[in-house]
Amino acid sequence: MAGPRTIARTRSGTPADGPSLTPEGVDPGRRIVGIDIARGLAILGMFTVHVQFFGTGGEDVGGTAGALLSAPGGRASVLFFLLSGVSLSLIAGRGSVSAAAGVLRRRGFALLAVGLVLSTSLIWSGSILEHYGVMFLLAPWLLPASDRMLTTLGIGGIVLGPVALLILRPFTGDVEGLSDGAIGGVIDISWSLGVDGLYPLLVWFGFFAIGMRIGRLDLRSRRVGASLLAVGAAVAIAVPVVVHQIEDAGMLGTGGGEASLSGDLTEAEKEQLKSDEDFGLDDFDEAADRDPEQLLDTTEHSGQTAWALQASAIAMAILGAALLLPRRGQRLLRPIAAVGSISLSAYLIHIVLVTDVWDYLTVGSDWTVREQIGILIGLELALVIICTAIVWRWGSGPAERVLRGISRR
Repeated sequence: MAGPRTIARTRSGTPADGPSLTPEGVDPGRRIVGIDIARGLAILGMFTVHVQFFGTGGEDVGGTAGALLSAPGGRASVLFFLLSGVSLSLIAGRGSVSAAAGVLRRRGFALLAVGLVLSTSLIWSGSILEHYGVMFLLAPWLLPASDRMLTTLGIGGIVLGPVALLILRPFTGDVEGLSDGAIGGVIDISWSLGVDGLYPLLVWFGFFAIGMRIGRLDLRSRRVGASLLAVGAAVAIAVPVVVHQIEDAGMLGTGGGEASLSGDLTEAEKEQLKSDEDFGLDDFDEAADRDPEQLLDTTEHSGQTAWALQASAIAMAILGAALLLPRRGQRLLRPIAAVGSISLSAYLIHIVLVTDVWDYLTVGSDWTVREQIGILIGLELALVIICTAIVWRWGSGPAERVLRGISRR
């Protein structure tokens, strides 16, 4: 079996795409533009879900606009994470110094530190960078893995990771009780990263591993792009159908911890049970937290198996569609590709635009929801223009340059 340094090369022998977080400044003709476009879409999708609309007079975002604005929720970040695994395999496949173990570990520590600063200082509580950091720290052990092992790890994280969360999350309160002192702080942070945070790595490392496996394919081949699109779309469509069938058949239980504990109680008695600790609220909550029917939840960031399967399938389909774009389509979407090619800088810029510009313009204002949507579109266009200008002028982003300097020192 070919090693990871040879698998990611194209059939013509041309080295594949460079990494998203640390562009190598290679000839743009050697980059796979479709990957940059997919990554740029992921950034813009996260931008969309990270803003909060402040409706006036009880307004809400509904209809087609509401559906479009909520569509990236719990999906754009999965695409972003999966593509980081793709990029890691690609840089290893072309023998770049960026895939050296020491470089990966220093990059991992840097991303972990930046992410923790953002999240613990409450600047950006939903930071994904520290999770990237952990995966880069693990990368030296993942790169030598066989294709079969990466596939097994990916499917295991997506399918079995949520089962592990069901078992472990009820112990979160006990772990928080240990968070005194330096050692307790490390335990608390590790638990948050792996189990109880927004991006629990017990599940999310599966997206990264699947991305690494995809990165070993010939991503310049239209057949590979078509396969990713077809398989991803088929699984994404099949998941809700299968979930519905399982729920109708009652294969995972009666429908929740409440039913399993309360039996034939009336609705009023159930409400009393839920509101009075003397009637066993703690036992009720623990059983509800471990109810296997939760695994069928497709709600964004639920961390459940059905959501993980559908979100990863959608990410594969989007990547496949981006790879299949004709040259004219790629040229039209070059500005979005620019966002994806300097994704670390773009991610940090979008934090500034959300926390400073968006909040300044919308919090406490009397803008209508429609006007706020216009503001959001304007800010996303500003991000695209800024990133395009940076790529045109310097080739790589400032954050990428700093990270490359730290990781190669």
